[in-house]
Amino acid sequence: MSEDPPSIRARRRHGAGPGSVPSEAGSRGGHRTSQPSRAGRNLPAAIGVGVGLLVIVLVGLFFMPSAFVALIAAFAVLGSWEVSRALTVKDIHAPQPPLYAGAAVMPFAAFYGGLEALCFALVAPAVAILVYACLEPARNAARRVMSGVFVLAWVPLFISFALLLLDEPNGAFKVATMLLLVVANDTFGYLVGVLFGRHPMAPKISPKKSWEGFAGS
Repeated sequence: MSEDPPSIRARRRHGAGPGSVPSEAGSRGGHRTSQPSRAGRNLPAAIGVGVGLLVIVLVGLFFMPSAFVALIAAFAVLGSWEVSRALTVKDIHAPQPPLYAGAAVMPFAAFYGGLEALCFALVAPAVAILVYACLEPARNAARRVMSGVFVLAWVPLFISFALLLLDEPNGAFKVATMLLLVVANDTFGYLVGVLFGRHPMAPKISPKKSWEGFAGS
Protein backbone atom coordinates (compact mmCIF):
# COMPACT_ATOMS: atom_id res chain seq x y z
CA MET A 1 0.00 0.00 0.00
CA SER A 2 1.53 3.26 -1.12
CA GLU A 3 1.98 6.10 1.31
CA ASP A 4 0.16 9.35 0.72
CA PRO A 5 2.25 12.22 -0.63
CA PRO A 6 3.37 14.83 1.93
CA SER A 7 1.04 17.50 0.49
CA ILE A 8 -2.04 15.30 1.07
CA ARG A 9 -0.94 14.43 4.61
CA ALA A 10 -0.49 18.14 5.36
CA ARG A 11 -4.00 18.96 4.15
CA ARG A 12 -5.47 16.16 6.23
CA ARG A 13 -3.73 17.49 9.34
CA HIS A 14 -5.48 20.84 8.76
CA GLY A 15 -8.88 19.20 8.27
CA ALA A 16 -8.98 19.32 4.46
CA GLY A 17 -9.81 16.37 2.26
CA PRO A 18 -7.70 15.13 -0.64
CA GLY A 19 -9.84 16.93 -3.18
CA SER A 20 -10.31 20.16 -1.33
CA VAL A 21 -8.96 23.44 -2.62
CA PRO A 22 -7.22 25.85 -0.24
CA SER A 23 -9.36 28.88 0.46
CA GLU A 24 -8.33 32.36 -0.60
CA ALA A 25 -7.85 33.38 3.01
CA GLY A 26 -5.63 30.36 3.67
CA SER A 27 -3.54 30.96 0.56
CA ARG A 28 -2.86 34.47 1.80
CA GLY A 29 -1.78 33.48 5.28
CA GLY A 30 -5.25 33.73 6.83
CA HIS A 31 -5.57 37.50 6.32
CA ARG A 32 -8.75 38.80 4.80
CA THR A 33 -8.63 41.82 2.58
CA SER A 34 -11.25 44.43 3.39
CA GLN A 35 -12.86 46.60 0.79
CA PRO A 36 -11.96 50.27 1.19
CA SER A 37 -14.75 52.81 1.40
CA ARG A 38 -15.74 54.76 -1.67
CA ALA A 39 -14.30 57.95 -0.21
CA GLY A 40 -11.04 56.31 0.84
CA ARG A 41 -11.38 57.04 4.56
CA ASN A 42 -12.70 55.39 7.71
CA LEU A 43 -16.06 57.10 8.18
CA PRO A 44 -16.63 56.36 11.92
CA ALA A 45 -13.08 57.41 12.76
CA ALA A 46 -13.38 60.57 10.67
CA ILE A 47 -16.67 61.52 12.37
CA GLY A 48 -15.28 60.80 15.82
CA VAL A 49 -12.14 62.86 15.30
CA GLY A 50 -14.11 65.72 13.75
CA VAL A 51 -16.67 65.86 16.56
CA GLY A 52 -13.95 65.62 19.20
CA LEU A 53 -11.95 68.48 17.69
CA LEU A 54 -15.09 70.60 17.30
CA VAL A 55 -16.04 70.13 20.96
CA ILE A 56 -12.53 71.05 22.10
CA VAL A 57 -12.51 74.16 19.92
CA LEU A 58 -15.96 75.35 21.05
CA VAL A 59 -15.20 74.78 24.75
CA GLY A 60 -11.98 76.75 24.42
CA LEU A 61 -13.70 79.47 22.40
CA PHE A 62 -16.46 80.18 24.93
CA PHE A 63 -14.84 79.27 28.26
CA MET A 64 -11.02 79.33 27.86
CA PRO A 65 -10.00 82.01 25.32
CA SER A 66 -6.28 81.70 26.07
CA ALA A 67 -6.37 77.96 25.45
CA PHE A 68 -8.29 78.61 22.24
CA VAL A 69 -5.55 80.96 21.05
CA ALA A 70 -2.92 78.34 21.84
CA LEU A 71 -4.91 75.77 19.87
CA ILE A 72 -5.15 78.14 16.90
CA ALA A 73 -1.38 78.69 17.08
CA ALA A 74 -0.84 74.92 17.02
CA PHE A 75 -3.10 74.64 13.96
CA ALA A 76 -1.19 77.47 12.29
CA VAL A 77 2.14 75.72 12.81
CA LEU A 78 0.72 72.39 11.66
CA GLY A 79 -0.82 73.96 8.56
CA SER A 80 2.41 75.77 7.70
CA TRP A 81 4.34 72.52 8.04
CA GLU A 82 1.89 70.71 5.76
CA VAL A 83 2.01 73.36 3.03
CA SER A 84 5.80 73.69 3.18
CA ARG A 85 6.10 69.91 2.96
CA ALA A 86 3.87 69.91 -0.12
CA LEU A 87 6.13 72.49 -1.75
CA THR A 88 9.10 70.15 -1.47
CA VAL A 89 7.52 68.02 -4.21
CA LYS A 90 8.56 70.80 -6.60
CA ASP A 91 11.98 71.12 -4.92
CA ILE A 92 10.93 74.30 -3.10
CA HIS A 93 12.23 74.39 0.47
CA ALA A 94 10.94 77.23 2.62
CA PRO A 95 13.13 78.34 5.56
CA GLN A 96 11.41 76.42 8.32
CA PRO A 97 12.64 77.83 11.69
CA PRO A 98 11.51 81.45 11.09
CA LEU A 99 8.36 80.23 9.32
CA TYR A 100 7.21 78.10 12.24
CA ALA A 101 8.17 80.75 14.77
CA GLY A 102 6.10 83.34 12.92
CA ALA A 103 3.17 80.94 12.60
CA ALA A 104 3.20 80.34 16.37
CA VAL A 105 3.41 84.04 17.28
CA MET A 106 0.86 85.54 14.89
CA PRO A 107 -2.32 84.23 16.57
CA PHE A 108 -1.18 85.54 19.97
CA ALA A 109 -0.31 88.90 18.40
CA ALA A 110 -3.77 89.14 16.85
CA PHE A 111 -5.57 88.24 20.09
CA TYR A 112 -3.57 90.37 22.50
CA GLY A 113 -2.42 93.23 20.24
CA GLY A 114 -5.02 93.61 17.53
CA LEU A 115 -4.53 94.32 13.85
CA GLU A 116 -1.37 96.43 14.26
CA ALA A 117 0.40 93.72 16.25
CA LEU A 118 -0.68 91.13 13.67
CA CYS A 119 0.84 93.21 10.87
CA PHE A 120 4.11 93.50 12.78
CA ALA A 121 4.03 89.75 13.48
CA LEU A 122 3.77 89.21 9.72
CA VAL A 123 6.57 91.59 8.72
CA ALA A 124 9.10 90.48 11.36
CA PRO A 125 9.09 86.76 10.40
CA ALA A 126 9.15 87.71 6.72
CA VAL A 127 12.38 89.67 7.31
CA ALA A 128 13.72 86.77 9.37
CA ILE A 129 12.97 84.41 6.48
CA LEU A 130 14.91 86.70 4.13
CA VAL A 131 17.94 86.87 6.43
CA TYR A 132 17.85 83.14 7.15
CA ALA A 133 17.73 82.24 3.45
CA CYS A 134 20.60 84.61 2.64
CA LEU A 135 22.85 83.23 5.38
CA GLU A 136 22.12 79.60 4.59
CA PRO A 137 24.42 78.13 1.91
CA ALA A 138 21.67 76.79 -0.36
CA ARG A 139 20.65 77.42 -3.94
CA ASN A 140 17.46 79.15 -5.11
CA ALA A 141 17.44 81.60 -2.21
CA ALA A 142 14.90 83.89 -3.89
CA ARG A 143 12.45 81.06 -4.47
CA ARG A 144 12.86 79.87 -0.89
CA VAL A 145 12.18 83.35 0.46
CA MET A 146 9.07 83.77 -1.68
CA SER A 147 7.74 80.36 -0.66
CA GLY A 148 8.28 81.11 3.03
CA VAL A 149 6.50 84.46 2.82
CA PHE A 150 3.70 82.86 0.80
CA VAL A 151 3.07 80.18 3.44
CA LEU A 152 3.32 82.76 6.22
CA ALA A 153 0.72 85.01 4.59
CA TRP A 154 -1.58 82.20 3.55
CA VAL A 155 -1.89 79.97 6.64
CA PRO A 156 -1.13 81.77 9.92
CA LEU A 157 -2.19 85.24 8.73
CA PHE A 158 -5.59 84.11 7.50
CA ILE A 159 -6.31 81.95 10.53
CA SER A 160 -5.32 84.80 12.84
CA PHE A 161 -8.08 86.99 11.41
CA ALA A 162 -10.56 84.71 13.18
CA LEU A 163 -9.11 85.89 16.49
CA LEU A 164 -9.67 89.52 15.50
CA LEU A 165 -13.39 88.75 15.37
CA LEU A 166 -13.36 88.06 19.10
CA ASP A 167 -13.08 91.81 19.77
CA GLU A 168 -16.33 92.40 17.88
CA PRO A 169 -19.76 92.31 19.58
CA ASN A 170 -20.77 88.66 19.97
CA GLY A 171 -17.36 87.78 18.57
CA ALA A 172 -17.32 84.25 19.98
CA PHE A 173 -20.61 83.45 18.25
CA LYS A 174 -19.28 84.84 14.97
CA VAL A 175 -16.20 82.63 15.15
CA ALA A 176 -18.35 79.63 16.11
CA THR A 177 -20.64 80.30 13.14
CA MET A 178 -17.67 80.44 10.80
CA LEU A 179 -16.31 77.15 12.17
CA LEU A 180 -19.69 75.42 11.91
CA LEU A 181 -20.09 76.61 8.31
CA VAL A 182 -16.72 75.11 7.41
CA VAL A 183 -17.61 71.82 9.12
CA ALA A 184 -21.02 71.72 7.42
CA ASN A 185 -19.44 72.45 4.04
CA ASP A 186 -16.98 69.58 4.35
CA THR A 187 -19.45 67.14 5.93
CA PHE A 188 -22.27 67.54 3.43
CA GLY A 189 -19.84 67.58 0.52
CA TYR A 190 -18.45 64.27 1.78
CA LEU A 191 -21.84 62.63 2.40
CA VAL A 192 -23.45 63.70 -0.86
CA GLY A 193 -20.31 62.79 -2.79
CA VAL A 194 -20.19 59.30 -1.26
CA LEU A 195 -23.90 58.59 -1.75
CA PHE A 196 -24.58 60.24 -5.11
CA GLY A 197 -21.20 61.15 -6.64
CA ARG A 198 -21.03 60.00 -10.25
CA HIS A 199 -19.35 62.82 -12.18
CA PRO A 200 -15.73 63.60 -11.14
CA MET A 201 -14.62 67.23 -11.17
CA ALA A 202 -10.92 66.74 -11.87
CA PRO A 203 -10.02 63.03 -12.10
CA LYS A 204 -6.29 63.62 -12.55
CA ILE A 205 -6.01 65.92 -9.54
CA SER A 206 -8.56 64.52 -7.09
CA PRO A 207 -10.35 61.42 -8.38
CA LYS A 208 -12.85 61.24 -5.50
CA LYS A 209 -14.14 64.82 -5.80
CA SER A 210 -17.42 64.95 -7.71
CA TRP A 211 -19.82 67.62 -8.91
CA GLU A 212 -22.52 66.09 -6.72
CA GLY A 213 -20.28 66.54 -3.69
CA PHE A 214 -19.66 70.13 -4.73
CA ALA A 215 -23.43 70.72 -4.80
CA GLY A 216 -23.70 69.13 -1.35
CA SER A 217 -21.07 71.50 -0.02
